[in-house]
Amino acid sequence: MSSILHCERWGGTDAEALPLVLLHGFGGSAAIWHALAPKLATERQVLAFDLPGHGGSLSVRAGGAGSMAKAVGQALQQRGIPRFHLVGHSMGGAVAALLALRQPESVASLTLLAPGGFAPAINGALLRHYAAADDHETMAAVLQEMCAPDHPVDRRSVAALLEARAPAEARAALAAILDVILVDAAGRTQGVLPVGALGRLPCRSPFCGAMPIPFSRSRRSKDCQRMFRSGS
Repeated sequence: MSSILHCERWGGTDAEALPLVLLHGFGGSAAIWHALAPKLATERQVLAFDLPGHGGSLSVRAGGAGSMAKAVGQALQQRGIPRFHLVGHSMGGAVAALLALRQPESVASLTLLAPGGFAPAINGALLRHYAAADDHETMAAVLQEMCAPDHPVDRRSVAALLEARAPAEARAALAAILDVILVDAAGRTQGVLPVGALGRLPCRSPFCGAMPIPFSRSRRSKDCQRMFRSGS
């Protein structure tokens, strides 16, 4: 098993600006940030990791959010990045939250987009359906259930997700991750983060709520640029 996470990088013209780290959700990859990342990288360096068991990090041993947070922290340390802004979506939000709790001095701001682990209820049946999807029609239908009602499912996003899980071991890795996330046999309960502790973190938390992925509207990218501009 490898221990090196795949990472995509944009920008970095301002050496004084803290890097921005993006973490995708369950079954995703760094590719979900392709529309947004270049808009955020006008000055600072933006990095998007493939989490363990996903995409280019398929050879990294997969586990729960805790082991993924450890892997991301080690990857940033290896890159000589001691402090950064951190964004996580869905499962990546749980990973980001745990990383911030373990390394509060390293995280300048924490942005959680529809994060996992904030309540015990979870639709495990839908996640298993998503993890097993291997054709365009099924993947598009599952993604539509996971997005806001008025958010169209992009064909390119569907194709990218299917390509990432083409190897047989990719779907096996997703199934193994779900076995860790879902804490009951019926798949209706997940582990819960210490939400109270998150409120006591010294870093800024711009927002926490639901937002469809991928991001493509310029207004959203401008909103995010303003979030990370203050405090470098």
